[in-house]
Amino acid sequence: MWEGPANIQALELLRLLAPKYGGQVEYERRIRDIMDRLPAAMPPLRNALDARLRGDLAAIGFVTADNASSQRYARKLLDRLSHSLAFALMCEAALWAHSNGDDRRMLTAIRYCEELEEQTLVSEDKRVQRAALELLDDETTPEVAHSSKE
Repeated sequence: MWEGPANIQALELLRLLAPKYGGQVEYERRIRDIMDRLPAAMPPLRNALDARLRGDLAAIGFVTADNASSQRYARKLLDRLSHSLAFALMCEAALWAHSNGDDRRMLTAIRYCEELEEQTLVSEDKRVQRAALELLDDETTPEVAHSSKE
């Protein structure tokens, strides 16, 4: 039985993905636009976004193949696509920040992607690990300095 906002959103997603509304084409276009603008200096983001999009398109194809699959997996598809879109928008923000000499948003986007995909222990991006450890070790940070005095 379908009830509640998440289920309504999932049903609306299925409606918009139908060929009549072109949602799948628009979704793919938007993600590819972001991916195509990512420079060579950002291969982890570009590769991860490409892999994520391929998985999204496969999931859309599976879920929309028949009515039984559509209703059964609509919420999972909604969850997947919303995370993928969030990751794509983080990549877009990273692109802007990178053009201004700031790679922190790129590291944040990489970390978000690592959370989305199942990772094995210590398979995280080494730059992200280093940046996180530097933040933890930075005694000039008020929270760290405060907690180390207690």
